[in-house]
Amino acid sequence: PSNLERLNRWSCAYRMFQDKPLLGFGPGTYTYQYGPYQLPHEMSIISTSSGNIGGVHSEYLRPLSESGLPGFLLYVTFILIAVYQGFYVYFHSKNAEIRLLAMAVLLGVVTYFVHGLLNNYSDFDKIAVPLWSFVAILSALKIKGRKLEGTD
Repeated sequence: PSNLERLNRWSCAYRMFQDKPLLGFGPGTYTYQYGPYQLPHEMSIISTSSGNIGGVHSEYLRPLSESGLPGFLLYVTFILIAVYQGFYVYFHSKNAEIRLLAMAVLLGVVTYFVHGLLNNYSDFDKIAVPLWSFVAILSALKIKGRKLEGTD
């Protein structure tokens, strides 16, 4: 039932995107808007008829349904920049400690983004804080690496 409900929620998010592809329904509105987008044959035993609880279970489909194509593209751009930043620090730093820390943090970020395909936790502070901290650490490592090498 849990997996069927996940598929139901993903389908709803996609249909919501099709309905409002440019601006979506607004940040934080998926939970309150997906109900009418459920199809009876996709609903599971844990589905709600009113569709007023739960999330989309995808870090990628949430911005697509809530912010439309621009929001989705901004989120993907954020991911690409974060991953690029990690690889940049790892491959360009001559300091072994910075390289090691950059790889560890990059692995944490990539783990989050891969897991985001199947679930979304950025609404929860216990998960959002480490994510944003990892991104900040990668930025700080890039700056520190440049200062240590005298290129800044």
